[in-house]
Amino acid sequence: MSKDIYVNVQRVNATDPALSNVYMQLDNLPLSEVLYYEGVAPVEPFAAYTLGIYDIRQTDILIDTANIDPATNANYRYRVISVPEPFPDFHMELNLDLLRGSM
Repeated sequence: MSKDIYVNVQRVNATDPALSNVYMQLDNLPLSEVLYYEGVAPVEPFAAYTLGIYDIRQTDILIDTANIDPATNANYRYRVISVPEPFPDFHMELNLDLLRGSM
């Protein structure tokens, strides 16, 4: 099932967002990719897609601007676990892991 969200992109150990209000579509990763990332992303991995090319990097933190994680009572946060891949039709694909706890 897909979920449409807007995120702020934050570098690890940074205090201000590198990018704001980036639109993304999140999908659950297929089982084959979940097994590939096992150990790196042990909890909840997602595939994410953007409309546009952005300076999003592996290990960046994506903070959902609207949706609250009931487990933490804070905005959902995701860590980029793959190297984001840009495509000629001006979209990007990247893999994320739901992040809970400290960055």
